[in-house]
Amino acid sequence: MSFVGRTSEWFSELGSSKWAYGAGLAYASVMAFALLTPREPGVDQMAPEPANYQVVPTPAPPPVEQLDQLDLSPSTQGNSGEQVF
Repeated sequence: MSFVGRTSEWFSELGSSKWAYGAGLAYASVMAFALLTPREPGVDQMAPEPANYQVVPTPAPPPVEQLDQLDLSPSTQGNSGEQVF
């Protein structure tokens, strides 16, 4: 018996499990074809432009205020519930 004959006989016997297997096989075949088919990558054509090799210096950061002496007394600390020893 040929493959087509066996397949048609298989589908002619109405059984719910065979229809489910057939649908699963069809779905798997379509998904495998969709995932394995190569596609051409889309390439955007950009106009060439000359490269700019000019080095631009970055601006200096603002000066940081320096303290002569660090004051950690409770009067200079916040009122967020710190514990003073």
